[in-house]
Amino acid sequence: MMKKQSKVSEGHASSRHSAGIVVVERSLPSSERMRTVFCVGGHRCVCLLFVISALLAFSCDRGGESGAAANAAKSSPKTANEVIEAEPAPIEPGQLASKAAPSMQRGVVLGAAAAALVGRASDPALPCPPEVAQRFREMTPDPPPPALTRDAHYWISNENAHDLFRESILDLGGVLSGVGSDQVYLLAAWANASIIVPLDFDQEIVNLHHVYGIVLANVSTPAEMLQAFHKSSVEQVDAWIAKSSYPEEQKKIFVNTYDKAREKVRWRIDSMAKRYEELGIASFYQNQEQFERIKNLWAKGRVFPIRGDLTADAAMRDLAAAIKDSGLTLSVLYLSNAEAYFDYGPSYRRNIIVQPFDERSIVLRTRQADYLGVADGDEYHFSVQPGLNFAAWMAKSRIANLKENFRNRRDGGKKGFSIIDAEPPEGKKLPEVAPLDAPR
Repeated sequence: MMKKQSKVSEGHASSRHSAGIVVVERSLPSSERMRTVFCVGGHRCVCLLFVISALLAFSCDRGGESGAAANAAKSSPKTANEVIEAEPAPIEPGQLASKAAPSMQRGVVLGAAAAALVGRASDPALPCPPEVAQRFREMTPDPPPPALTRDAHYWISNENAHDLFRESILDLGGVLSGVGSDQVYLLAAWANASIIVPLDFDQEIVNLHHVYGIVLANVSTPAEMLQAFHKSSVEQVDAWIAKSSYPEEQKKIFVNTYDKAREKVRWRIDSMAKRYEELGIASFYQNQEQFERIKNLWAKGRVFPIRGDLTADAAMRDLAAAIKDSGLTLSVLYLSNAEAYFDYGPSYRRNIIVQPFDERSIVLRTRQADYLGVADGDEYHFSVQPGLNFAAWMAKSRIANLKENFRNRRDGGKKGFSIIDAEPPEGKKLPEVAPLDAPR
C-alpha cells in the first residue's frame, strides 16, 4: 500500500535520506492545513509537532493587527479551533519572522526543531540522536522465563525461506523489532530499517546480538564476518570483546556466549550465503551493501537488543513508548513462530494494540504446520499481516490463538506463503485487553 502524501510546493521535495520540508499552502481551506505529513528519506512518520507549528504560524499572521483588536488578541488566548478557523492576512515569503510575535517565533522554531530531530532519528546514515537512543536504552527488560522453549537456545534460525517476506518489507524504513538472532539482521537490511530492536526472552540470544555488534565493528565484509565465527578466529574475537566498551562482567558473559554459539552461527551464515547466492537475492549474509546496512546501524548506535517477552508487561510496552516518543513508526514486527506457544491473552492483545503501526507496517510470522503448506526447502509456512489490521483484530475479535487467526488467510501467490488482511467482524462482545497502565 502506498501512503498518501500531502501537497508540497514545487521544488521542496526531499531526497531519500534528507529532511523533507513541509509547505502548508495558505490558499488551502483551513481543514486542509491540518493534513501535514512529514516525510524523511522513505522513513515515514506523522509529526504532529509540524501541525502545531503550522497553527502557530497561521496565528502569527494576526500580529499586524492594530489598536484594541490586537491587544484583545494578545490577552485572550485562542483555542485550537479558533486558530484553525482564523483567516490570516497574506504574508510574503521570508516575512514571517519579522511579523510574528517573539513567543510565536519560539513555537515555530521548537516545532521545526522537533521535526528535525525526527528526521535525524529516521535517517540510518546519521548517528542516533542521544535523546532517542536514551529512550531505547531505558526500555525495561522482562523477567527471564521459568523455562526455555524445548529447553534450548535458538542460536540460529531454523527457518530458511525468509525471502518470501522480502517484497512485503522492502525499503519500508522505520523501526524493526523481532525475535531470534541472525534473521533479524536479514530482515532489517531488506527493510532498510533506521533502528533495530532485537527482542527475545532468552538472555543468551540477547547476548549473542551484542557479540554480533562487536564482530561487525571489527570486520569489513560478509566473508570476514563468516571467518570471525571459525575456530581459527577464537583468540581474535576474544580480543575484540576484551577491548570493547562493555563492563568487564558482560565481557566475560559475551566470551562464553560466543564459545557456545560460534559453530552454529558459522554454519548458518555460510549456508544462508549460499542459498541467497543461488537465488540471486542480495542478503546480509553475502551482499556487501546489505551487510553494510547492519554494520552501520551498529556503528551509529541504532541497535538495541533487549530481553523481552511478547506476552509480558514491560519490554513491548516500553518499545511502543520509545518509538512513539521519538516520532517514529514500528514498520516491521517479526514474530517467527512464537505465537504457536501461547494464546491471544489480554496482555498480548494490549502489547500489539499499543504499537505505533502505520498503514504500511507489516507483521511477519511463521507456523510449522503441513496443512498450511510449507515453503520449498523449509518446514514452515510464512505469512504477513498489516500491522493495523492485526491490532484491529486484537482489539475487536475474540479469536483465541494463531491457529484461529490463520483461518483468515488468503493465498499469497507463492508456495508456503499467505496473507492475512480480512477485516475483523464487529462482535457483540469485545475481547479482554489488559489495562494500558498495568504495573510493569
